[in-house]
Amino acid sequence: MSLLYVGIGGAIGAILRYLLSQLPLQHSLPIKTLFINLLGSLVIGFLSAKFQQSHWFEGDQLLLITGVCGGFTTFSTFSLESLQLIQNGDTPLALLYMAISLVGGLACVAFGYFIGQASF
Repeated sequence: MSLLYVGIGGAIGAILRYLLSQLPLQHSLPIKTLFINLLGSLVIGFLSAKFQQSHWFEGDQLLLITGVCGGFTTFSTFSLESLQLIQNGDTPLALLYMAISLVGGLACVAFGYFIGQASF
């Protein structure tokens, strides 16, 4: 049953990621992947706090955190885009992208966790 929760959540997350990746945003920085990963970090922080506060159905964490958030965010795309920026001679932009992704991701998880603890 656990695999079913993860699989359903992963499919939902991947579909949501695909839909957001279709937004007509163009920038030299991979802005769509950055947005998706930061939003996913915010959501996973929020859900983490919520799961610690009260008892949830056993499969909820597998469905929402492992499945939806795992399928929604994408470390492999981030890594590929970073490498492509470096290969194209945009190393300063690649370093900026990596720094914003790491620091921003941690900040979003922390902020989401804070919101989750503060809300009912």
